[in-house]
Amino acid sequence: MKETILNYTQYNLWANFRIIELIKNTDTTFLDKEVKSSFSSIRKTIEHMFMAEEVWYRRLNGEPLKNMQHAEKDFELFIKQHAARSQSFIDFVSSKDEEFLKTNSTYKDLKGNEHINANWQMIMHCMNHSTSHRGQLITLLRTHGVTSIPATDMI
Repeated sequence: MKETILNYTQYNLWANFRIIELIKNTDTTFLDKEVKSSFSSIRKTIEHMFMAEEVWYRRLNGEPLKNMQHAEKDFELFIKQHAARSQSFIDFVSSKDEEFLKTNSTYKDLKGNEHINANWQMIMHCMNHSTSHRGQLITLLRTHGVTSIPATDMI
């Protein structure tokens, strides 16, 4: 199981980089243009992905969600922060054993409701969440005329 989870966290970082590099190498004036999607702009969609990874990483480490670092307005710095968080999932999984992945953890959602899930499920949930929003980003980029979208499939 650990190898599968580790591969998936590595895939998440790789796929995030593919989309971020595409965005960096295009006209970024559309980052804040209003769109009809889950979030009101491409920037806000990326910020949501970053914050979700931050939330799940903290939960897995038993850290409080208070005083969380919000997304930087400077896009370059923001990208570095996001990449660092995605890398931290790889490092985190690498440092854990199979038993940890199978162990349940208790955490509270943002509304204060308590939940219990296996650690591997929490990691996979977070990685799948990012995959879902990368798909949205691809659609949003296409609506802004970006046509050279790189493949982000795992295989």
